[in-house]
Amino acid sequence: MTQTHPDPARIDDAIQAIAVAAMRLNRPCLDMEAGAIYHRRLETRADFIGWWQLATQADLDDLITDSDSILLDSHGGPYRFHPGADDFADFVGLQDHRQLEDWAHANPILWGNPNGAWLFQDLAAYDALPMAAPTEFEYLQQVVRHWLAVAQRLRAFHTDPRKQAAWAANG
Repeated sequence: MTQTHPDPARIDDAIQAIAVAAMRLNRPCLDMEAGAIYHRRLETRADFIGWWQLATQADLDDLITDSDSILLDSHGGPYRFHPGADDFADFVGLQDHRQLEDWAHANPILWGNPNGAWLFQDLAAYDALPMAAPTEFEYLQQVVRHWLAVAQRLRAFHTDPRKQAAWAANG
């Protein structure tokens, strides 16, 4: 059976888009709450997917600044977790967010730890140092660093048959 892996170049592109959006907005006031992006602090499992949606679907120059507003997508509705997570997974080369979670769980060496199934749920999936209350940008930095390391491990996996054999033998 052939294992499908995310594309490391597409991971780089996705993470670069997220980092650029975060730098351009340069404000710690966005929140994913009940699956919608609000102006407030990011605190939920879908934070990086919210940034992905803003990076790929929003006009960053025209974002509203009303502190009680929901950021609306191009159809006038709130951004939602599942479509954004599925879009991210598709962009990096997998079918949907469930396949991405399954891949991260089934490939702990490539993912970087045994907590890959939690990649949309818990900062522990990102080898984060324990923080009582990480800021939005501390959280996003952990996610960005982790995904870039995943892309690096995937490149090594794809270019070194010995690593492929060793990882296949060790799960």
